[in-house]
Amino acid sequence: MRSLSTPILVFRRLLDGWKLLISVFVGVAAAATLVAAAPIYLNAIERQGLNTAIDRSPSASLNVFVYSPYVPLEKTSLGAAEHLVEGSLGRNLSRAYRGSEQHIQGPTVLVSPPNAPLPTSPEERISRGYLQYISNLEQHVRFVDGRMATRSPPLDGGTPVVEAVVGTVPAALLGLRVGDVLTLTPSRAFPTQLAVHIVGLLEPVDPTEEYWQGNTRALIDPPPLLESADPGVEVDPEESPLALFTTKTSLTEVVGRAYPGTQVDTAWFAFVDREVLKDWSMADTRDRVSTLESEISASLPGATVLTGIVGLLDRFEQRSFFSNVPLLLLLALTVTTVLYYLAMMVSYLVRSRQEDVALLRSRGAGAVDFLRLYALEGMVLTGLAVVVAPFLALGLIAAAGKLPYFRDVTGGNALPVQLSGTPFLVAAGLGLLILVILVGPGLVGSRGSPVVHRLRSSRPPSIPIFQRYYVDVALLVLGGLVFWELQARGQLVSGGLFGDVEVNEALLLAPVLLLVVVGLLFMRLFPMVVRFVTGESAGLLHLVATAVVISLVAGTVVRGVQTPDGPDWAAP
Repeated sequence: MRSLSTPILVFRRLLDGWKLLISVFVGVAAAATLVAAAPIYLNAIERQGLNTAIDRSPSASLNVFVYSPYVPLEKTSLGAAEHLVEGSLGRNLSRAYRGSEQHIQGPTVLVSPPNAPLPTSPEERISRGYLQYISNLEQHVRFVDGRMATRSPPLDGGTPVVEAVVGTVPAALLGLRVGDVLTLTPSRAFPTQLAVHIVGLLEPVDPTEEYWQGNTRALIDPPPLLESADPGVEVDPEESPLALFTTKTSLTEVVGRAYPGTQVDTAWFAFVDREVLKDWSMADTRDRVSTLESEISASLPGATVLTGIVGLLDRFEQRSFFSNVPLLLLLALTVTTVLYYLAMMVSYLVRSRQEDVALLRSRGAGAVDFLRLYALEGMVLTGLAVVVAPFLALGLIAAAGKLPYFRDVTGGNALPVQLSGTPFLVAAGLGLLILVILVGPGLVGSRGSPVVHRLRSSRPPSIPIFQRYYVDVALLVLGGLVFWELQARGQLVSGGLFGDVEVNEALLLAPVLLLVVVGLLFMRLFPMVVRFVTGESAGLLHLVATAVVISLVAGTVVRGVQTPDGPDWAAP
């Protein structure tokens, strides 16, 4: 050790045992890639699943609905509320905010018959209705007759006048036509009455478009009111209220001045861009919605923010949790198998270097020298694998989106992967564990004198009990029978017309049994691969040859029995 530096010695040892070390490096890279792929894969599946859920959700459930009741019908109050809501939507939804539509609905009032005064007798039934405003209404309706309402005309003999439009369905029920005049008042006893000129009959261009948010019927032809009428007023409880559309100016400058202190219900339909929503993480989306709710609630007392985004995230997180558990269990079993493979490879590596250890011992090498030697050698192997593993996992998972299994979800595109610090951290953690696996057996094997090393090399390692008595082969046969039964039955339950439906618990253990069998078979095959790579044994070739002969004989017998050529097939 004094005549040769440690790095040069490590380099020579790597060159001398490069065949076995390549196998060790492949195992280290495979384990590190599997561990690094876990967070990348989970995030990619979560992102892809959430994107698919967003694509399949109707626009109305992704948009944001802000409702603020009891807003004074004044230009200043409505403007302040609009400024607060629009500002909060723009700040929190940022690029996902595609604008909004405002809806203002006045209180319920009494409505006279067309071109007739209000009934004065309590026994006469009277209709009810309300004035409302929706921004950009004229761009989403067609007028069967007339035109859109404009600014209010001058007073008619001291009576406030507004123009309004109404849907064709309620107009037909009440016999309304363009040019009719209705009289509106909060109650019979109220001195001020409002004259409403019907200037247009409308119907929606497309009732299903996003503008209506699925509320076309409620806005144009609403259902009967649940609230009771004023005392002394006779109304038909099954009659729908008359929804009259007018301008915001008419509401604030005419109705607000005619009835001071009137309060209205104000709502905003905010449209969200689903493509931008896909770029946000679930935590970011929750924070944005939560901040939006808190800001609006603090600025507008009694206001409510409704959206289906939070419910979509809750449902997705619940499904994602139950789907990730089996995947993590499978990953843990796979990594354990690979680590066993590494431990076995290292044991063969230590045995192959016993002569080198004895030689170094004879030249005065101590425990510190062996620790430095094995640590440097292990860091070379694990360091390269840990650095490469996250990028390799990133590429493999992205390419997995083009597999037939994901094609229905991804449309043939790559999975949406994102590289973060987590894969490097978990790969580095596993690298430390692998470094212990590489260094520990070497240090233990370097202890003792050359005589002890010769005694160890003369005694071959014992075969595990499950391989000695072929327990793994028996489990393989049992697993094949269980899966054959599951495939033949096609379900996990059994029962008849008059019997109770029961679950076959044995079939539920089939996936676990498969994983155990795969792990045990790897433990049997890996030593044969290692001995073949190091040139110690040709047992792997014998196993492959035996499997090929058995498959050829079985195939020949099956084809011969199925053909009607007699026993001539037996000769080949």
